[in-house]
Amino acid sequence: TGSVGIPGSTGATGPLGPFGNVLRVDQVYGNDTLGATAPFSNPFLTIGGALSSASAGQCVYVLPGTYNESITIPSSVSVRGINLQAVTIQKLNCNTNTTVVTMGTSSRLEDVTVTCNTSANVDITAISFPSTTPINAKLRTIVINATSTAANTSNTIGVLVSGTTSNSVISFNALQRCTINTTSSANGTTRGVLNNGSNYFSVRDCTIFATGTGNNCVAVETTNPTGYTSVKTSTVAGNLYDIMRTSGTLLLNATDLQNGNSDGNGFTTNTEASRMQFGTYANTGSLDNGTQYLLPGTVVHTDLPTALYPIYFAQPVVI
Repeated sequence: TGSVGIPGSTGATGPLGPFGNVLRVDQVYGNDTLGATAPFSNPFLTIGGALSSASAGQCVYVLPGTYNESITIPSSVSVRGINLQAVTIQKLNCNTNTTVVTMGTSSRLEDVTVTCNTSANVDITAISFPSTTPINAKLRTIVINATSTAANTSNTIGVLVSGTTSNSVISFNALQRCTINTTSSANGTTRGVLNNGSNYFSVRDCTIFATGTGNNCVAVETTNPTGYTSVKTSTVAGNLYDIMRTSGTLLLNATDLQNGNSDGNGFTTNTEASRMQFGTYANTGSLDNGTQYLLPGTVVHTDLPTALYPIYFAQPVVI
């Protein structure tokens, strides 16, 4: 048998896929025009291009890159980055009022970094929850950075919750495993999370900071009389106040107020003693008084009650 000849050159690689119900965004090899013609085979260049072709139930998968665009996520569409440190959605040096991401009904955004900044007298919002989204849209594993270096009265908001929903308490969490940093030198409203709608909005396992030289930096605020904001197992910190309940209900559960302050409006703390002692001692006379029950503290034996004595706790505790 003779020797094998030299192999010929390899031909060009064709497109991957198709991917069922998954639209890819690739800043290096993507093309919005080709993506629109074959959305499950060809990658898009921009997230907005992919979202324009996405339908309910589909996912837009974003490959590493910095995407300089504002997006609106359609209803029931998910957007997922390959890694939050590798995928950034941003609008920088904004000179008009800007919102980077607008959530859609039952939409989802995860594993990305969302950034916006300005030095002009304009309002910037990293992520907005309008209409019915506060109770059905989700953010998961997101880093949010909103920064204003303007010395004026503009507003800097990390997450703006302005929709209208039922305010009944449910198990759903809109924000989970997120970090929000809002920094401003302006004297307008600077908020990590601002809930100004009549809705229920739940935050869990998040870190929320509102800092800067501005005089109105608050980590979490609720302002609507029928609004309900729940913050659980989180850390919040604001230069002016950690939390602010202008109106409505603001519920904290296992949440660290880093500066230990609020606006003082309707905010109370429930605490329980770490130890409760029971004791009794005998007086002269018989000790046989039948079945008796202890009271907190130390009580003479003959004064112990013969009926159960209730002990009430103002909050859930481990006994």
